[in-house]
Amino acid sequence: MEKHEIVENNKASTGLRLANFVIDIMVFYFCFILFGMVLAFLSVLTNLNIDFEAMANMDDMIDRLLTACLLVVYYFLLEKLFKGRTIGKFVTNTKVVTKCGAEPTAHHYFVRSLCRMVPFDGISFFWKNGWHDKWSDTRVVMAKQFDSDMQNLIDIENIGINDD
Repeated sequence: MEKHEIVENNKASTGLRLANFVIDIMVFYFCFILFGMVLAFLSVLTNLNIDFEAMANMDDMIDRLLTACLLVVYYFLLEKLFKGRTIGKFVTNTKVVTKCGAEPTAHHYFVRSLCRMVPFDGISFFWKNGWHDKWSDTRVVMAKQFDSDMQNLIDIENIGINDD
C-alpha cells in the first residue's frame, strides 16, 4: 500500500470535519471575548484610554476583515505549533497531513489558513475535499489509525534491512 492510499483510507468523515469547524469557531470566539474582557479589565486598572465605543461601532466590513485575519492567525498558529492539530482536531482525534502522508510545512499551514477567508470555505468539506485541503495539498485524517497504518507500512518496508 502506498502512503497516499493510507491518507485517503484514513480521511476524517464529514461529521468529524463539521465538529472540528464548530469546536474551533467556539474556541476562537471564546478567546476573542476573553481577550476583550482582559483588555477592559487592564484599561480600568491602568487608566488606559481605550475607545470601546468606537470598537463596538466599527464598520461591518472592517469588523469582518479583522475577524477573518484573526481566524487565519488562530488556525495557522495552532496547526503549526501542534503539528496539524487545533483544539477541534484534538477533541475529534484528527490531524492534518500532506496528500503524501508527511507532516505539513509552515507553507502548507499558511495556505490552509489563508484559504479559510474564501467565502463558503467553511462548508466546502461537505464535498470530497475542502477547498483549503485541495488548495494546500493537505488532508484531515483520523490520527491514531493513520499513525498506526503508516507505522505498519514503515515496518513492512524495513523487513530484511540489516541494522549492521
